[in-house]
Parts: sequence; structure tokens; C-alpha cells
Amino acid sequence: MKKLFSIFIASIILGCSQSGKPSFDINLPIGYEVEESNDNYNLLTASKYTNGEIVGMIEIRYSDDWSFSTFTNKEYITHQMTNDKIEATASMIFDNFNIHSKEELYLKGVGDCLSSIYSGDDKTNGVRITNLVAQFVKDDKLFTLIGSSFPSNFSSEHKDFLKSFDTFKL
Repeated sequence: MKKLFSIFIASIILGCSQSGKPSFDINLPIGYEVEESNDNYNLLTASKYTNGEIVGMIEIRYSDDWSFSTFTNKEYITHQMTNDKIEATASMIFDNFNIHSKEELYLKGVGDCLSSIYSGDDKTNGVRITNLVAQFVKDDKLFTLIGSSFPSNFSSEHKDFLKSFDTFKL
């Protein structure tokens, strides 16, 4: 009886420990280390270091804004493909912003996503960053998977980002 009670209590504690955050699973590329984040809408931050310098970062974020309950994932992708909201939003964070691609992408664990690759100089420190961003709407939430690196590393990191994003599951 004590054993059943202990299992019951443990399941309640573990079930409540996520504070309402969506649960997920992802296989990170070799060399990526999970880091702590105090952001309530950040599900994961992982960085890759070479010789003490950061060479890549993966972030998984979500938004539970009510508006994501008013349309489907397909409607979100179609709408974003035909407007410049990504460009307008990113230009608040980056100088010399360039979008390299914006297209529909299929991820094995998720399905259809909006995918974009863009570069810009971070306004806080002037460092040029290239990002791969995959977004999709599921369970009335917008999920965003971000792979970031320096332009010189992006070609090799891009492959790892895609392989990792393919394993993402809610």
C-alpha cells in the first residue's frame, strides 16, 4: 500500500512540475548541451561550443496566445508565405536583415511547417547570425524551432538542425 501511495504522489509531483508547458521530445545533435532558461515560453535552449566559443544554438519556443486557436496550421503557413511579417518582426532584432528562403517544410515528427532562413546583425552586439526557423500551429499554440549559428558555420550546422528538428515530437 505504501508503494502505491508513493507512486501516486510521485506521479502528481512529476505531472505538475512542467507548470503547464507542453511536453516534447527531441534528439539533439552531438555536442549540444542543454542550458537553463527562466523564460516561461522557452521549452529548450541548447548550445554547441568549440574551444569555449559558441558555434551553434537550438531553441524551442511556444506561444499560447488565444489567436492560435482561431486558425489551422495550414492557414498559418499559407498566410505567412504571402506576407512580410517575418521580415518586419526580425528587423526589430537585426540590422542588415536578409531573408534567404521562406518555404513549406515537412518534419517527420510534426508534419507541415513554415520554414525560413535569414541572416542579420544582432542589434545588441553587432554579431551576424544566420537562423533556420521552423514554425507550426498545434493544440492551439504556435511552436517555433530555431537553429542559430554564425554564417561561417551555418552550412554544417544547418544539416544538424534539420536532422534534430525532424525528431521533434509533442
